[in-house]
Parts: sequence; C-alpha cells; structure tokens
Amino acid sequence: MTPRRLSAWRAAALAAAAGSALAGGCGAPLFGEAKPPPARASGEPGVVLERTIVFEAGGRLDWCHAKNRIAFDRGTRAGVSEVWTIDPYGQDEQCLTCNMAGLPKGLRGHPSWHPSCGWLVIQVSNRNAKGGRYEQLAWGLHHDLWAVAADGSWAEPLVSVGPLGASLAPRLSRDGTRLAWSVRRPTGRRIPQKAGQRTPGAENPWEGWHLATAKVEFGRGGRPRLGPRVTLFQAAPGGGFYEAEALVGDTLWFSHTPRGAPYVDDVYQVNLTGGTPENLTSSPGIWDEHAKPSPGGKLVAFDSSAPFEWRHPPDLASSLRLELFVLDRKGRRFRISGLDEKLASEGGGRAVAGDFAWGPGGKEIALSYAFFSPDGALSQRIEVIELDGFH
Repeated sequence: MTPRRLSAWRAAALAAAAGSALAGGCGAPLFGEAKPPPARASGEPGVVLERTIVFEAGGRLDWCHAKNRIAFDRGTRAGVSEVWTIDPYGQDEQCLTCNMAGLPKGLRGHPSWHPSCGWLVIQVSNRNAKGGRYEQLAWGLHHDLWAVAADGSWAEPLVSVGPLGASLAPRLSRDGTRLAWSVRRPTGRRIPQKAGQRTPGAENPWEGWHLATAKVEFGRGGRPRLGPRVTLFQAAPGGGFYEAEALVGDTLWFSHTPRGAPYVDDVYQVNLTGGTPENLTSSPGIWDEHAKPSPGGKLVAFDSSAPFEWRHPPDLASSLRLELFVLDRKGRRFRISGLDEKLASEGGGRAVAGDFAWGPGGKEIALSYAFFSPDGALSQRIEVIELDGFH
C-alpha cells in the first residue's frame, strides 16, 4: 500500500491551531478551551509539524527504534484483524500475523515491540470471544497475550484468561526485561441491561480491572515466557478501570478511572519499588489517556479532551474528541496535534486521538486516531509527525 501524503502545515499555522500551551504545575487541571500561545522566542518550547504521512486503516501501534520499524493492527474484515509492520515513511508494509502458524484466528493486535525488534507481544482473542462490542482490541475482554516472532516463524502463548476475563494493552519495558499489562477479572455484580447495550455477563465492563507485571524469561529455543506475576491495585479503593501505558526502569505509567465510571479519567505514574501513584493530570470529568514518556525522559505525551467542552457526566464516548498533548519537566502542558482543525479543513468531522509511539530520539511521534465524518462513517489513520523545539 502506498500511503496518502498530506502537505505539511506551516509552522505559523500550527502554532495558531495546535500548539496551545496550557500552563500550570504538574497535576494542574486541564479545563477550558485551548488558546494559541504567544509567539515564542528562539529556543523556547514549541511545535513545528514538518512532515505528515498517513497510513490508512491503522489502529494501535508501537515503534521499534533499533530497526526503525512501526507495528500496527488493522481490521481486514468483521471479527478479524492482523498485525502489520511498516517503515516510518510508509514503505515496505508487511503483514506479520496473516499466515502465522499456531496463532488463533480472529482479532490480533495491540503490538508491543521487544527492544531487539526480534519479537513482539500482542493481544489475541480466545475461544470465549463472540465478537461483541466489549470484545474488541480496545477492551481486551476474552483476549490472551502471545509473543510472536518478527519474522513470523513462531508464536508462543504468555497469558490466558477465562470467561469475562481480559488481557489489555501489553507493554514491554524499555529494556525488554519486564511486561506490564491490564487485567480484568469477573466481578459477579450485575447491572441493569438496556436493549442494544448489553454487557458481557451483565457486568459493568469498567469495573474489575487491575495492573500486572512479570519478568520476561526465556524457555525452549530461546522463546520468551513470563515469570511470576506481580499484581498492582487489585484491591485499591474505588476499583474501576486501569490501563497500562509504559514501563521504564521501575516507573510505570498508567490510566485509571475509579468507581466504574464510563470514561478514562486521569493518567498517573508510580514507582514499582513502593512509591505512591502521582496523578499527572488531575482533571475530573475530562478524558485523559495513554501517558508515555519520550526516549530522553524530558516529556510525557498523553491524549486529552481538554480543548473541548466534553465532560463526564453527562457526555459519553459517542461525542468524544481527543488531541495529543505533552507535559514537560516544568509541569507545562502543550497541545501538539491539531486534528480537529485539520479535519475542519477537510469538510468537518470528529477526531479521537488514540494510541501513539515515540520515534528514535524523541523527535517524532506516530499517532493513531479515529476520524468520524459528518455522516458518521468511521476511518482510522496513523500519522507520523515531526516535532521541533522540545529536544
């Protein structure tokens, strides 16, 4: 597939449309409309979009720096998705899982590279999956975790779940020694069901979650396996939803929503040696998700609905808009995407920033987003953007 290339936005246009700086200390609320920042002096943090390349129909992704290779998932037909790889310029696209022996059929996605680029961890739907709304890759219900070779030569099961269980968002640590992921266990608590909105087991899918980590070991033939599992927040007050985002050294970044509310509330970081979780956004009612540090550790990027009037309650995901932000070491927040403005120039619609991955050196970000056109049609895109002023 040849990617559709879009003309680069000029620096001045992006500064006006997408470079909004929401000042404040670390953890300050992100409320209100994003406003264009004043003109920046030379050397000050800013955003310049120098290149945009679009890969159509891409979903969750990861970027392996050692070989400069992006892995992403793409639906091929109803109930089926595969993991593909491509270079950052949209060339040499290959399907990794299409003909992989030993891997269950169905939904395959949410890739996470080992830093060697020799293998990945992915989600794979299991025999309990019936194709429901909450059994898609974004939820991980009835999904297992598998390790797969980057050359397609083998597939190895790592984590298996039973009925109403979930494995979501596998994240190999930056040094490749540990895996973090999200886990759901059945709660046994039923909620009222509505026509067309039935939930698996009549349970609230936003409850029953916690995080887990495990050491990466190697078994027969040098294939990866997991050591004993360490659980995090399994009995935390408020319970709710947890999503693993990144693991670097002993620091884990994650998203959390308490009390089963149907949105992603805030992003956090925690030291696994015994630290207290730190809320990086502290913005109740605003959707904040996918906190990931840059390779040099100077920035943490995350998705947020802060530039828009969306608030929960009462707003739901059906009207959600998300843009990509970064948080610097001084606690300043900068909006670095302008999806809403760009789609307005294409005739309107609604954009939801999703999964993303930092490129080598922290100068690029591959961003996946969903685009809902004015007539409601859905398409997915992955854009590779270049940043200036932060490194």
